[in-house]
Amino acid sequence: MNYIYFVRYKSSINKGLWGGLVLLLSVFNLLPAQASVSSIVTRLKSSTVTIITYDVEGEYLSTGCGFFTSKQDVVTARHVIKGAYSAEIQTSNGRSYSVKEVVAEDKEGDLVRLSVDIPSELVDVIVTTPVPAQAGEGIVVVGPETSNRSKGREILEGKVSAVRLIQGFGTIIEISAPLTPGYSGSPVVNMAGDVIGIATFQVVAEEQVNFAVPAERVSRLIPRDPKSLGLWEAERSRSVKALKEDLYLTGIGLLWAEEWETALYCFKGVVTEDPLYVIAYPLIGLCNLQLGRWDDAAQAYRQTLLIDPDDATAYNHLATAYAKMERWGEAVAAYRQAARLEPDEPAHLFGLGIAYSKVGEWTNARESFKGALDLDPRFAQAHYGLGLCYWALEDDDAAWQEYWTLKELDVYLAEELLETLKQ
Repeated sequence: MNYIYFVRYKSSINKGLWGGLVLLLSVFNLLPAQASVSSIVTRLKSSTVTIITYDVEGEYLSTGCGFFTSKQDVVTARHVIKGAYSAEIQTSNGRSYSVKEVVAEDKEGDLVRLSVDIPSELVDVIVTTPVPAQAGEGIVVVGPETSNRSKGREILEGKVSAVRLIQGFGTIIEISAPLTPGYSGSPVVNMAGDVIGIATFQVVAEEQVNFAVPAERVSRLIPRDPKSLGLWEAERSRSVKALKEDLYLTGIGLLWAEEWETALYCFKGVVTEDPLYVIAYPLIGLCNLQLGRWDDAAQAYRQTLLIDPDDATAYNHLATAYAKMERWGEAVAAYRQAARLEPDEPAHLFGLGIAYSKVGEWTNARESFKGALDLDPRFAQAHYGLGLCYWALEDDDAAWQEYWTLKELDVYLAEELLETLKQ
């Protein structure tokens, strides 16, 4: 099992392995028709609910939001129900219905799926589609009911500030809409009316940062082993494991905000309490990579591989750490293992090509880059590397062919290769 995902060959971690090797990612989209804020809110208000939770004594605990994804189920942020032994939803018509069970959860994504005791004919379902968020696009967050019910639901407007690909988690959306208590679990909608995320987390340091989990993660909330809310909370909170889990999930949230040092503190705390909390080790490695602590990162990934020797991603990141320390022989060995375990992943072969070139094995480097291009013919960095290999091997015609190919893919890298070919 792989416990950590990596940012393939688009990773910022790989910057600096070659001077001048820069990734420029261009995304071309057809812009959909834009909807007005009022029309978005009108369409979603009957599908969005307010969630009110109560503690073991039946006293009010917290308020959040959610939305119907089926005739019986509501999705919300997992932390909304943390500590709750019972809960109810309030629909836009002011009626309340009891939460029956927790049917699925995504701990790392801070999502949960709840079954609700409500007549199906009263439910309007929101269909979540895998529409990726785009940085800069306008968004609306549909929140809880206002104190004056006749005015409908509270809304926040803003933009997608950034879309980050976080190793060990996946994509996270940073939004400018200033989330306040009560908005957790709210649908985040773009101006085409697509639900692109679920409001979930904010970190307050020097400034407030607001996040949404991509809506595509909702599809992963597959019902299994449903539990009453009281039983779910009792099991969650009654053991020491809950403390480690909370610390681990706090670290995940800090990763979203790129607070690497504090996240590292959390993950180290987890494995100090429980050395067998295996999913924390790759994240310790990630934090150390981001902080430039290459030897510590390598140690964390070696520990990961002692636990799971078939983790290709850990081998890839171990190789990156070795490369940063210019331990190229060890980098070659680690990239080879990654490529063996995941032969269809071009990132492993690309890294292997870099490592071979650094130890002067140009023929092996050439074959590695060619393998990466067999898997992804538009992999610009691999074309650049292959061109350098041909140049080093004095195959000028093939080197110039890579230059002409690269001109169609990445002008900057083509110019970099041209400077070498002129020598």
